[in-house]
Amino acid sequence: MVISNNIVGCRFHLIQSWYQKIQELGLTLEYKKKLLVKTYFGLTFLDPLEVSDCFSFDLMLDIPDDKKYSKYADYILENYIDENSKFPPSMWTSYSVTLNRTTNNCESFLSHFNQIFYKAHPSFFAFLQILKDTIQTDEF
Repeated sequence: MVISNNIVGCRFHLIQSWYQKIQELGLTLEYKKKLLVKTYFGLTFLDPLEVSDCFSFDLMLDIPDDKKYSKYADYILENYIDENSKFPPSMWTSYSVTLNRTTNNCESFLSHFNQIFYKAHPSFFAFLQILKDTIQTDEF
C-alpha cells in the first residue's frame, strides 16, 4: 500500500519568511513605500504553473539595478521558484490549496466545533450531545 501526501505551506509563514529577508537586506523602507518588493507577495495567489513565468517576465523585468534587490530576487528564485527549490510553488500557492485552510487538524476541529454552539457556555449535557454528534458525523 502506497500512501501519498501533499505538503501545503502556510501563506502567513511564507510571507513572514519573505519579509524577514526584506529586513535582513535593508529593503524595509522600499517595502513601506510600496515599491517593487511588495509585488512579490502576489505570487502566492497564482496557479503554481504560472509563478515561474510571472517571476521571470513580469517581476524581474522591473527590478532596479541594485544589489539588494538582486539578492532578494535570487533568494526568492533559489528557495521558492526554481524546479529544484526547497519550497516549490505547488507547496505554497493558495491556488493549489483546497478546502482545508489549516495544516493543524486540532485547530480545524476546534474551529468547526465552536461554530456549532449558540452560546458561550452551554450546559454540560448540550456540550456532550454536540460532541457526540460531531465526532460521529464529521471528518476533520
